[in-house]
Amino acid sequence: MRFKVIVWDWLGTLVTHGTPRHGASDLLCQLHLKGIEQVVLTNGHSKYIDLHALSWDKWISSVTGHECGYKKPDKRALLYALNTINALPGPDVLMIGDSLSDKQCAENADCQGLFLNHRCLSQVFDYFDLPLIAR
Repeated sequence: MRFKVIVWDWLGTLVTHGTPRHGASDLLCQLHLKGIEQVVLTNGHSKYIDLHALSWDKWISSVTGHECGYKKPDKRALLYALNTINALPGPDVLMIGDSLSDKQCAENADCQGLFLNHRCLSQVFDYFDLPLIAR
């Protein structure tokens, strides 16, 4: 499957306790180089997510938090995040998260969902057949 957009969950998926997960920067970079647009959808508050401080602002286009008025698994949260980049839901959109509510949110919006078993990003590297080069 060729995805146009990846919607990432934040806490527990890309970062833990404010620290990027092992391989996260490399994964975001490789997916960006494949031409896949990436956004973050969190049930937390987006004002606490500083992409620039992590140097991830070159790979992630937008961050949507609970201030949009909806929380996962409500599909309107995902639709709101997609609207920030003028994207439509569909089978070419993949939501990646560490909670079943992330996967359910994707399914509710007619998108694909990937549940990270044991919150391990290596699953995503394998899913896209990417080499793991930690950054």
